[in-house]
Amino acid sequence: MEISNNYDVFVKTTNPKHLGQVRESNSSNVEKSFGEALLSAIDGANKSQLKSRELEKLAVVSPEEVDVNDIMIAEEESRLSLLFVKTVIDKGISAWRELLNLR
Repeated sequence: MEISNNYDVFVKTTNPKHLGQVRESNSSNVEKSFGEALLSAIDGANKSQLKSRELEKLAVVSPEEVDVNDIMIAEEESRLSLLFVKTVIDKGISAWRELLNLR
């Protein structure tokens, strides 16, 4: 019986402790700092909150222009994004307190 998966993987290992190829960092692949990523997430959560509020207002003013499903989806997206940001901030504060207690 012959098993073939049509995927050929070639791995060159010179030492078991080596990690492999290392990418050179340049301006296109540099990661943001944690603070920048957190501010970006907060900004995204704020934008989704504003979008859901605008859809709610539009539903009151002219209900025929907006679908109820769109309102519910926008509300849930804004709720989840806010919950995500809150959780990340809470975990960051918790980690900071743990670091302070290590002394």
